[in-house]
Amino acid sequence: MVRPALFANLFGVLALFQSGQLVKDQEVLRKSVKLLQALAQYQNHLQEQPWKTLVDILSEVSEATLQEMLPEVLSTDLDVMLSCPEQLGLFLLAQQKVPSRLKKLVGSVNLFLDENVPSYLCFCLLGATLPLLTKEQLQLVMRGDVIRHYGKHMCMAKLPNQFKFTPELEEYVGTFLEGCWDDPEQQLAVLVAFSSATNHGLPVVPTFWWVMRFLSPQALQCYLAWLQGTFHQLDLDSLIDLSTNNTKKAQDASLHMPERAVFRLQKWIILRLGSLVDSLHLEMEEALMEEVAR
Repeated sequence: MVRPALFANLFGVLALFQSGQLVKDQEVLRKSVKLLQALAQYQNHLQEQPWKTLVDILSEVSEATLQEMLPEVLSTDLDVMLSCPEQLGLFLLAQQKVPSRLKKLVGSVNLFLDENVPSYLCFCLLGATLPLLTKEQLQLVMRGDVIRHYGKHMCMAKLPNQFKFTPELEEYVGTFLEGCWDDPEQQLAVLVAFSSATNHGLPVVPTFWWVMRFLSPQALQCYLAWLQGTFHQLDLDSLIDLSTNNTKKAQDASLHMPERAVFRLQKWIILRLGSLVDSLHLEMEEALMEEVAR
């Protein structure tokens, strides 16, 4: 009987939110926020939905309301913030909408400092918070320093005796893609971001990536269109280039010619398209398979 009651409360809040009435009534809003915080304790039943709903609701309220409610929902303990993906989602929302209020509440906080990278805390947080981010926040994070650090880690992990975080983050990405099956835009944004992190034109993710099996048909079609468009009209400036000026100076200049980067990326795209046909042939429509084959 507990599980139906939990879902009934969650759906009740969602119904109020979708009707537009929730953000207009301060008393109902506060009661709903407290209810969602209570429901978040039942993660085995509801997973991350109460916190995701809470972030969605607070993203729609006015800046004045968010400033007023922020102390009630966001922990000021940095350790809690770093270890709790849900709190990180609220932090990102506050940083986007009310940065001055956030600074007064928790001070100047940079969650993605260089000293966090050796422990791969940033990667854990990135993976765990993917389901909590809006499309805009997702695009912001996936084009920032964290994805660059991940790309550099992928390059370094190929060397002997280097720690490899890849399997852990792939699990996070797979869980995210599976959880947002009905949101092809979210799925596409993550795939394009990872595919755009390149080392001299070569994406750091493998051509065969098992997480691709969680793509919805619409997201798969959009991703294939992105691959084909990138192949025919390649814009190197749209990629996240992981090579630095120092490495470019230290290496042979021929390695950094634009033509070589274009060749490496186009070769990767061909192999990625081939792997998609091989691994997803049962899920692909016949017309789509023929288009990729051509």
